[in-house]
Amino acid sequence: MNTKKLKFRMPLLVVLALMVINLSAQKRQPKGEMQQKMAEQQATFLVKKLELSEAESQKFMPVYNEYKAEIQKNRAAQQFDFSKDLSDKDAEAQLNAMLNMRAKEIEIQRAYINRFKAVIPVQKIGMVFRSDRDYKQGVMKNMKKRNHKNKGEKLQEGRQEKTK
Repeated sequence: MNTKKLKFRMPLLVVLALMVINLSAQKRQPKGEMQQKMAEQQATFLVKKLELSEAESQKFMPVYNEYKAEIQKNRAAQQFDFSKDLSDKDAEAQLNAMLNMRAKEIEIQRAYINRFKAVIPVQKIGMVFRSDRDYKQGVMKNMKKRNHKNKGEKLQEGRQEKTK
């Protein structure tokens, strides 16, 4: 693809992805600003990673948003408490519930793989899950950097106050 066309289309794709996210978010309950911002960043990341065309992005993002919502709903339904105070029976029940949740996620992924096939090429579908993982790892890495930086600043402030 011509780099001039790519430079022109990429911002357009990003804006389009953000609009799709905003429209789907309006249908649901309002989320916190941070969650909304992260969802927009993830959509932008995904569109770039998958190199989606405008048409693919328009068709894919609503299906992807439904997928993410269903995965989140499945995870929210389960609350695990693996504390030392659990009896063996309760711990085993927790483990089985966790495995059942993961099995349900695999069922959801299988169903959405078929839906994704209808809107994007099969080669890009595997990249969807990889890109999700890459995005999450990037977010965690940035959070660790920020936390480390903030701890360093706090230590430095504490040292400065001690010298006063």
